[in-house]
Amino acid sequence: MVDRRRGFTLLELLVLLGVLGIVALASAPHVAAMRSALELRAASLRVASEMTRARYGALAEGRTWWVRVVDATTLEVEPEGGDATRARLPGQTRFVASTSGGDVRFRPNGWGENATFTLGARGERRRVVVNQRGRIEVRPGDAS
Repeated sequence: MVDRRRGFTLLELLVLLGVLGIVALASAPHVAAMRSALELRAASLRVASEMTRARYGALAEGRTWWVRVVDATTLEVEPEGGDATRARLPGQTRFVASTSGGDVRFRPNGWGENATFTLGARGERRRVVVNQRGRIEVRPGDAS
């Protein structure tokens, strides 16, 4: 009579777990780098989104709106004479430089001021650029 039960031996399962552990250890640095890059991308898009909100707010309401860097992880959007709202950057992303002293103004006609905000995380950089016509772009930055 033949035993038809099938399965794995304890030794086979231990070998499989060992191989999976080695693969997980080998891929961990890549996963961390990918997560950091995604957080940096999300942060730069968040900053661009807040600036777009300020620009369209200025156009819609006919008054000046400001976008300011409060600290290394916080951005503030404020209509002139109105209440400010704050947005925090995700993860380990930080503001590392600004050409405008950390703030930009959007006039009632939607025009802005030339400004570049540089964000960084784990040696990677991205820039959010505003031109005089109020156009906002997200660009890759130089690695440090």
